Amino acid sequence: HSWFAFPITVKEGASFTRKELVDHLERKGIETRPLVCGNLADQPAMGLFGFGKGDLSNAEYYMKNSLYIGIHPGVSDEIIACVASVFDDFFSSKGR
Repeated sequence: HSWFAFPITVKEGASFTRKELVDHLERKGIETRPLVCGNLADQPAMGLFGFGKGDLSNAEYYMKNSLYIGIHPGVSDEIIACVASVFDDFFSSKGR
């Protein structure tokens, strides 16, 4: 992690999707952001510079299945425990 955000990737075959996790976190007041806001190689302008996309299957996977939650060095233990309980509730509801 960095002091900016904590990245989370939903594993292939998980019993939930990134969207389900994001929706749950957002409903509970935990803001999220996409890990990547789009694949630069998909932009039509890249062809103007002679760049071909190639096989970026791993990059595509992380773009579609990852998210950030914000962190800060000044976050209290109380807030960390609250965020952890929101994750626990979500995973419990998914049979984990």
